[in-house]
Amino acid sequence: MVADPPGPEGRLGTRPDRERRFQDTRLRAQSNRTAEQLATLYTALETLNTGLQATVDTKVAELERASRLKRYLSPQLAESILSGERDVTLTTSRKLLTTFFSDVRGFTAAAERMEPEQLVDELNDYLTEMTEIVFKHGGTLDKYVGDAVMVFFGDPLPQEDHARRAVLMGFEMRERMMELQDRWLGRYQHSFEIGIGIATGWVTVGDIGSPARSDYTVLGNEVNMAARLADRAASGQILVTERTMADVTDVAVAHAIDEISLKGISRPIKIFELHPRPA
Repeated sequence: MVADPPGPEGRLGTRPDRERRFQDTRLRAQSNRTAEQLATLYTALETLNTGLQATVDTKVAELERASRLKRYLSPQLAESILSGERDVTLTTSRKLLTTFFSDVRGFTAAAERMEPEQLVDELNDYLTEMTEIVFKHGGTLDKYVGDAVMVFFGDPLPQEDHARRAVLMGFEMRERMMELQDRWLGRYQHSFEIGIGIATGWVTVGDIGSPARSDYTVLGNEVNMAARLADRAASGQILVTERTMADVTDVAVAHAIDEISLKGISRPIKIFELHPRPA
């Protein structure tokens, strides 16, 4: 017996089958559209994330720059640079600058007899007063080394009168120390004085250190000379090199002291003691 050929329903399937296939097709189409939408959203999120990361990196760099500027410069000067009023960048270069060192006489020996709290209190008192004077004269505060203060003038903000600023700062620091002596005598029954060294000349200035920690500082023979002069200076004495002396004759009276030798320099260096020029 030969079977009859399937009718229309046999070839197309039953109605439930057709509906099921229709639903499957629609679901696949919806799934494809959803996948496409998700891909579009992912691409948009990736673009947004890249933009946000760039913004974050820029803000972090700005915060790091602000932190560094506020570390070395007066708050007012740092803010003027950050606001765009002054165009200043911290770059590595060789420049004609003036370097300043001050050192407290007798502090190390006295520290051995002082209580830790008293030592820290007195040192902080001294450094706070000196830092105020540094910023007043536009100096770049390089670092504190114990009781020593290192400052340079002429960078990152250009200053034609960098030697003059350093010397006037030294005069004011010496006067402020006299006020501090009275305070310390009443509070601690002892006092200190400072010796100051200043040298003007070509130095290398820039970021020195490692990726983990660096300082914006100066290097060179003139830096070593300023440190040597501060170490050599007697209590209350301000010693400078001949080049510094020549740049400050309008505000200071100089007296030749001696000639000293410095490693790396063949000729002796003349040094002078400075006092304020009478008005």
